[in-house]
Amino acid sequence: MAAPSESVGRPPAAIDLPRSQPRLIFFLLMSTLVECVPNFSEGRDKAKVDAIVDAMKVPGVFLLDREMDADHNRCVITLVGEREAIQEAAIRGWARPRKSSIDQASGSASADGAADVVPFIPIRWRDH
Repeated sequence: MAAPSESVGRPPAAIDLPRSQPRLIFFLLMSTLVECVPNFSEGRDKAKVDAIVDAMKVPGVFLLDREMDADHNRCVITLVGEREAIQEAAIRGWARPRKSSIDQASGSASADGAADVVPFIPIRWRDH
């Protein structure tokens, strides 16, 4: 698990987050929050999943969990952040496998790493 950032101000890009982070809790409670739980058809190749997670690193987005299931060849990534930042992270995560898995000769894309579902769950809504 990566160490949380010690800087004050704008939150760091997606990080592994301990559940006892008071500054983060305060930031999240004062924001419009959305959880995003994209599922990808890759659960065996850690490097591919790492590439997807890296693509989803956007300021204001926090990585809460990532699970790989080799038996079903699936991974689930759980992110939380403000709605605009989460949207950008989801688009980047969805696009990452598409960019890396296109067969240049045939122009077709393999299913490895493809985003199967990208649900968004509103957590807290703040009127602006």
